[in-house]
Amino acid sequence: MAKLISYKYNVLTLEGELIRPQGAISGGNRKTKQILINPEKEVETLKHQINEKLKKYDELNQTLNQLNNKLDEINEIINENQSSIGASKRQIEILDQDKSKLKNEYQLLTSKNIDESEVAESKDVIGILEQINHKEILKTEVEQQLNVARSLKEKQLTHLNELNNAISEKRHYTGVLLEKVVKLNTDITMLNSKIQQDLSRLTEEYHMTYDHAKTLELKSIENEDEIREEIKELRSELATIGNVNLDAIQEYQEEYERYSFMKNEYDDINNAVKNLLSSIDEMDSLMEEQFDKTIKEVNQALPSTFEVLFGGGTAKIIYTEPDNILETGIDIKISPPGKNINNLNLLSGGEKSLVALSVLFAILKVRPIPLVILDEAEAPLDPANVERFAKYIRTFVNTTQFIIVTHRVGTMEHCDVLYGATMQQKGVTKIVGIKLKQAEEMIAQNKK
Repeated sequence: MAKLISYKYNVLTLEGELIRPQGAISGGNRKTKQILINPEKEVETLKHQINEKLKKYDELNQTLNQLNNKLDEINEIINENQSSIGASKRQIEILDQDKSKLKNEYQLLTSKNIDESEVAESKDVIGILEQINHKEILKTEVEQQLNVARSLKEKQLTHLNELNNAISEKRHYTGVLLEKVVKLNTDITMLNSKIQQDLSRLTEEYHMTYDHAKTLELKSIENEDEIREEIKELRSELATIGNVNLDAIQEYQEEYERYSFMKNEYDDINNAVKNLLSSIDEMDSLMEEQFDKTIKEVNQALPSTFEVLFGGGTAKIIYTEPDNILETGIDIKISPPGKNINNLNLLSGGEKSLVALSVLFAILKVRPIPLVILDEAEAPLDPANVERFAKYIRTFVNTTQFIIVTHRVGTMEHCDVLYGATMQQKGVTKIVGIKLKQAEEMIAQNKK
């Protein structure tokens, strides 16, 4: 989540790890369980505690009302008793006044004083005094009850004030928590909005889902400017690609069928190439074997051929690259009679021609062919070598037919048929053929 919001906000994990902006991580302990505060749950708990306190407050209010009612009743009783006491005192005062009057009158009439002990023993006075004493006792008891009620009231008021203070603190704490909850809800709403914006951006700009994005490997960014520049280039390339082609599925199917066909063709061609390469390898091996065999056979026939044409000496064909017979060059090592030649370039033109002809005749001995065409092959030769050349060709007439283009008389003398080109009329070429054997017979007959 910290990566999704680009490390813009603090993130707290269940293990107590705090991920700060810019990616710094602090706190957390996997071994010790952390007790995380749930503001909503704590608010509910505080609300429950406040409701309990309010219920207790109502109960105390009821108790206080009952005490106030009882206190009012006691005050009424006290007031009644005080009224009775006051009335009794007034009655006593009246009686004292009457007593004083009677005592004065009695003294005036009898010139004697009234005995107060006798007066005190009067039933009415005794009754009044007893009532006064009873009222005083009752007053004292009521005052004691009133003092107890007042003390209890003061204790209840003190407890009630404490409850009010606790409720005020709880309400303040609840208000703070509610503010935090509102702030957290606001942050959560902002995060959800940011996540939705990022998901929409991921879909619109990068054309991928969140599940696919999670599978991608995230690389650490060392140079943010280079990454942003690369993102711009990639966006430009995406814009160049254009909108989504709705016919892409059908086109893909067609291309896939074409690809399958081409792949099958490729596999067939590849297999054919493999077979062909295998055949080529076999042919190379066979060619190497047969070529080496032919060269060896030619080397067996070459010395005799060379000896006939040169009147002695020997010759041998050698490889320039013995380890790579298929690509090797061919060189000829010769030893003419009376000479030691290390380089063919030291030979004269006629000698070079004789060397080539000796190799050719050695090949014809090993591998005869039905037709050989020679174009002025003996032109550089002197007359003696021309004669030797023409006679040696006659040894192959049973297996090979020769067509020789030549202007040398020595060669023409040993031919069976001569073909000449003549131009009796300007611009018209005519071929004339003469069989020498028939010509000799005709000449012999004419001589006879």
